[in-house]
Amino acid sequence: MRKNSGKKYIMWLMGFLVFSLPACYEEVEGCLDFAAKNFTVDADVDCPDDCCSYPSLKLILNHRVGGPDASDPIKYLDSIYTDAQRQAFRLEMMQYFLSGFKLVRTDGTLIPIVDQLAVESYDIQGNLSVNTLTDDFLLINPSFSRSLTVGEIRENGTVEALQFKLGLDELANRTDTSSVEEDHPLGSIEERMFIDPAEGYTFIKTALLRDTLSSDTIPTIVSVSGANNLIEYSFPFGQPFELDPGFNITLTLHIDYATWLNAIEDIKNNTAEEIATKIVSGMSQAFTLLEISVDNQ
Repeated sequence: MRKNSGKKYIMWLMGFLVFSLPACYEEVEGCLDFAAKNFTVDADVDCPDDCCSYPSLKLILNHRVGGPDASDPIKYLDSIYTDAQRQAFRLEMMQYFLSGFKLVRTDGTLIPIVDQLAVESYDIQGNLSVNTLTDDFLLINPSFSRSLTVGEIRENGTVEALQFKLGLDELANRTDTSSVEEDHPLGSIEERMFIDPAEGYTFIKTALLRDTLSSDTIPTIVSVSGANNLIEYSFPFGQPFELDPGFNITLTLHIDYATWLNAIEDIKNNTAEEIATKIVSGMSQAFTLLEISVDNQ
């Protein structure tokens, strides 16, 4: 009798443990989106309050006079430039908008920036309406624009090129600066790039001194504006690059302002409008992709 009682007790205890163990298990919360940087492989339920963190497209801009192989490149404001005829001049200021960033996959499909920006925009009658823009705007000033985050990306794949535009598309160009945070590229802190509701923003603005003499102190202001002057550029990577889910991608670009401004044909005699056309055309020759790096931090 004692042996049978002992066996029954052991069997009862084992059954109790088997059926009670699941009741003790606690579900793990975590990000269940495979595209996120903090995707939690052992999570059971999605975390609350949008806890997923997504990767970004980032740029490191190397502003210099001279190519990337120059042993001692000079910062862009500390140099004398030459036009296509080797006539010397100086650069006092340069500032420009970049937007419309996309990574290009090998099959031709695009990876866009997903950040959104709600703004008020002027229509052709000068009335305001609420619109939503893709928030991938950068206002580049070589004096301080070095490391910049373009925006969040949620797609991946094999990428082979970077696309972006010089300037702003029509809807962004009609933004009311007061409807945006002051420190945003479209905000009122940079209102000197905003002309008026009809014309919108200046896409690129430079101040050139047509001579190298110290007596030449009155700059020629060169600017480009108007959505019809939006220029798209595409920069291939040389070889395809695999962008894995959850990883930031950082592109290091070298910008050679000597090459860029050498597109000017005749600095002494060209009008501001003629100089502007040549500066826009010379931009694609000035950019060089130096490095691609990824991380999930």
